[in-house]
Amino acid sequence: MQESLPVDTHLRVALWDFVQGILNWRLWGFFGLHDIRQRYRRSSFGPLWLALGLGVTILGIGILYSQILHVDGQIFIPFLAISLLLWNMMSSIIVESTTLFLSGANVINSTRVPYTSFVLRGLVRNLIVAAHCIAPVILVYIFYRHPMTWIALLAIPGFIILLANMYWISLIVSIICLRFRDVGQIVIYATQLALFLTPIIWMPTQVRSGTPYIQYNPAYHLISLVRDPVFYGRFPAQSWVVSILILVVGMALSAATLVRFRRHLIFWI
Repeated sequence: MQESLPVDTHLRVALWDFVQGILNWRLWGFFGLHDIRQRYRRSSFGPLWLALGLGVTILGIGILYSQILHVDGQIFIPFLAISLLLWNMMSSIIVESTTLFLSGANVINSTRVPYTSFVLRGLVRNLIVAAHCIAPVILVYIFYRHPMTWIALLAIPGFIILLANMYWISLIVSIICLRFRDVGQIVIYATQLALFLTPIIWMPTQVRSGTPYIQYNPAYHLISLVRDPVFYGRFPAQSWVVSILILVVGMALSAATLVRFRRHLIFWI
């Protein structure tokens, strides 16, 4: 019966899913906050352990790699701090997307809830974690007296574009991994590999100009939306163009994927 439904019906249902998913902010906001509370239940410091862990990682890698790469630690460590903060958030969103629908199976099977609500739930959860991890980054910038200008405010709209891209990526990954469970492991390994192929623990200036690891690396452009205004004090025009193009294409692709497979998701869970 579902296969015989007209195409416009599937389009309306998918549109309803997108719109209601966003409008039901109380639902995914509550679930995202609830996930954090459950994860750190009975913990004395809660998510602050993540901030402490990030701070230790920044100092450990920063001091060692600044010597290995022959870079001034006063420059490299602030670069590493903002880079790791953004990368940890992005990678966590992608990796957790592999089980988004499975973790919400009880809710999906018991009531009619937009599937996109679970994607937004994952974004909220990781935003809360990232908010706790801002503290060590701020301390690093204060300690090393890294100069800041008003251009750093451009990181705010850049961060919005970054989140919008993570939204469609998370939606597609969650659908694919629900249908093909083994793809989840591929996503995890690919994310780990991307850490070393992206200027996170090494600086873009340490490779030749025009290298494909930068020019054709979507992760680099997404991170540059926030990192360049904060660290370099400049507007990353090229990264903005690339990121917006990725967003337009990605949203269209995710919408087409949801329209095509939404009716099957309940049977794959």
